[in-house]
Formats: sequence, C-alpha cells, structure tokens
Amino acid sequence: MECTLSDSGTTPSERYLQHLGRTSFLSLWSHGNPYTTEGIRAGKGVGKELCDLLVVFGNDIVIFSDKYVNFSQVVELSVAWSRWYRKAVAKSAQQLIGAEAWIRRFPSQVFADPYCQCSLPVRIPTGPEMRVHRVCVALGAYDACRRFYGGGSIGSLMINSGLNGIDEHTKPFTVGNVLPEKGFVHVFDDFSLTQILNELDTASDFISYLVAREDFLSAEKPVVISAGEEQLLAIYLTNTDVDGNHAFVLSTTGDPEVVFLDESFWDSMVSNPQYGRKKEADRVSYVWDRLIEHFISFGEHGERRSQDFEFAYRLMASEPRTRRRQLGHALQDLMISTPVEQRAVRVVFSSDVSEKVFVFLICPVQNGLTYAVDRKRRQEMLLAYCNVAKLRFNDSNYIIGIAIDPRDSDEVSADLIALDVSGWGEVDFERAQALQREAKILLDDKIRVRIGRTSEYPEHRKLPVKQAKNSNRAERNKENRKQMQRASRRRNRKKR
Repeated sequence: MECTLSDSGTTPSERYLQHLGRTSFLSLWSHGNPYTTEGIRAGKGVGKELCDLLVVFGNDIVIFSDKYVNFSQVVELSVAWSRWYRKAVAKSAQQLIGAEAWIRRFPSQVFADPYCQCSLPVRIPTGPEMRVHRVCVALGAYDACRRFYGGGSIGSLMINSGLNGIDEHTKPFTVGNVLPEKGFVHVFDDFSLTQILNELDTASDFISYLVAREDFLSAEKPVVISAGEEQLLAIYLTNTDVDGNHAFVLSTTGDPEVVFLDESFWDSMVSNPQYGRKKEADRVSYVWDRLIEHFISFGEHGERRSQDFEFAYRLMASEPRTRRRQLGHALQDLMISTPVEQRAVRVVFSSDVSEKVFVFLICPVQNGLTYAVDRKRRQEMLLAYCNVAKLRFNDSNYIIGIAIDPRDSDEVSADLIALDVSGWGEVDFERAQALQREAKILLDDKIRVRIGRTSEYPEHRKLPVKQAKNSNRAERNKENRKQMQRASRRRNRKKR
C-alpha cells in the first residue's frame, strides 16, 4: 500500500519545516513525520515517529529534527543557554543519530503513517552509496540572540568549528560540532534555514551545500568562526572551485589557524545588483518545478504508482536552479513561438551536463483522431525523437522527452519519457538511424543550432546603440530647454 504525505506536522514549526521541504525538494521526495514499526507488536499499536522531515533523493537522505524550546529570560544567561542548547540542539542531534541507525538497519520499515500501513512513495537506498545528512533545526533563541548581540544583528547563531562535543558549548549563542564522535550534525536556527532554502531551493543545490559545509567545518584547520550561517552561505554562493561548482573559497594567505568571518559577507551579496538580477532571472525556472509536480500528481492518480516513474521524475528534479532556468526558458519560448497548428521540437543540451539531453515536443491534435488515439500517436512520436537524439549526442546517458499540447489548446496534457541509453550497442544505433531516415526527423539540414550560456549572476546589459543615442538626444533636449529658460529670464530682467 502506498500513500502520499501532506503537510501533517503537529506544531507550527513542524508544518513550516514541511512546507519548506515540499517547496524545495518537491512532494515526491519530501516526507513529513514518517514512522517506524518500533512500538507495533503483533500488528497492534502505533509506530514511533522517526523524525520531523525525511528527504530521500536518490542515494541521498536528509534527516531533519525540529525542536522549539523557549529561551528563558528569568535565569542567568549561562544557565539559560546551557538549558536551551541541551534541549534544542544536543537532544535533537542524538535523535538524528538514532534515526539514521534505524534507517541503516531497517530501511524497509519506514512508513508514512503511524499504523505503518502506507509505504513511502520512494525507495530508501542501502549500501555504501547511501549518504546521510543530519540537520538539526533549533528554534526559540532568535529574539534572545538578537538582544544579546545588539547593534542591528540579524539574530542568527554564531559558528565556531573549534567547539567539539556538548560540554564545550558554553559560550552563549555559538555552535560547533555537537557529536563529532558519532557524525557531523548541521545546526540551523530560525533565520538560517529559511535563508538557505530561499537560495538553495532544489534537492541538488541544497545537498551540495550540506556536503561542502560538512567538509569545510569538519577540517582540523583552519578553525572557522563566523558571525552567522548567512556569512557561510554568502561565501559559498559567490565563489566556485576549478570545476565551476560553488565552494567555500577563502581569500587568505599562508596557512591560517583561524578564519574570522564578519557580518559583511551577507550584506555585500544581497546588496549587489547582480544578486537582484539573478533572482529576477530565476523566475522562469519555476516553470520546471511546476512541470515536475504536474507529472507527480498525474502519477499519483494514474493506474501505476508514482514509484514506477520516480527515476524519470528525479532526472528532471536533479537539475539545479540555474539549469532549471535554462530549461524553463527553452520550454516556455518554444510554446510561445510555435503556432497552434504546427509541430515543433527543441533539443536542449549542455556541455557542462553532457550525460543528459532534453527533447521538447509541441504536437497539435491530428484531425479525425480520438483523444486517446492521438495521445498514443504523440507518445510514439516523442519516443522516436528521443531515440534519434542519441545519434546527435553520443556522450549522453539519459534522454528525457517531454511532449505538451500547443498553447491555447482545449486539452492540457503532457507526456514524459526517460531513456537510459548508456548501454547502447551497434544494433541500437542502426535502429535509430533507420528511424531517422524513415521519419525524417532531426536531420542536419532541418536543424538550427543555438549556442548560449546561462550566467547564474547576469551582468548588467548596456542599452543598444540606437536606444543610447535616443537617450543622449533626450538629455541634450532637456539641457537645451534649461538654457533657453535661463536666457529668457535674463532678457526679462534687462527689460525691467
């Protein structure tokens, strides 16, 4: 039995966490309040809650534990901090370690409901390929933290990677490695988790950040002392490694023992005009998110389970935000530019992600055919395009095809095909070549190649020459009017 989870948290913070999860990781991979069979005996009783939010995306598992603990204002600060830290952070970290242990031992005994009747719609990975990321969301100290630091502080917890173990966390509002002997635990507060998921709101972007963050803060040196999580996030987002991936790159000389990150990094990033242009450019990328959710919703209501299509959905959802911007723009532009009565196809390929090729097909309804027959015709056509696309992009491992109705159509539907072409042999290529000749698709003389590059932080675009001249002329006219007005006033004064 399979079921789909909704935002089922029992507290406002749990519901908010699950909302963030479903928005960023999408509904198929984000599971609120899953349960284990622990507590069920002879088919009776209810299971035990595993965690507050579980994200299962391919070989990556992200376990979230949410704790809201009021920060006492009536006791000495050191006592209030110790109590809050042990309840909101240390206890949460221990629960995360316990949840991971259960998943590793009993991956098939994690369910969506307390009676353990509904399995998760995705398979939990096993074996050495599985990566587990532990995230503690510690809430309740935000206002106290802002008051403590004052001076317009954002109110996020400070980070000191030199702190190891619960007993070393004696400085108020400062966190480090909670349980280093059992595994790294990411600690985020009220402000930082929201900011992270505002900037890294895809599974691949967020998981890449967790991996890089763990490596950065687990290193023996330098010891990293940061004014808050947002400073780490800003450094990560504005720097890349030699492969072009976001990374924690510090502009330091020599081999420093300690690195201090003040509050300027975050402010500098968000005030940069290119940051605003990035956010504006990203708007089209959410077309891709909505399309994935459309397919997931269709799978949930179809005859087959969503788990049967999960691999195809995940190929789409594994794209980071900037790449989704490129894909969303390509699909939207094809729909807008294609007349309603015409068929059109666009193949999107990136040399940076050569293993995947996307084929977009706009296919109008053929007169005289029933909807069901025409839909099958469209699916067969899409499959043909996907097979022939492998001929043009031999390095690809996966071909993902998406067929949709023309704009302004009476029917609104979409088809998805995902082909694993990594193991193609000579017979497969010969079959695709015959199909290409027979159907006359994706032939060299019928293809227009567009080469472009998507910049994550777009540069400011200068006005075209013609517009610039018009703008200069307007300025000259404005100055001429001022001079005429001044001359007129001088003549009036002389007449008096």
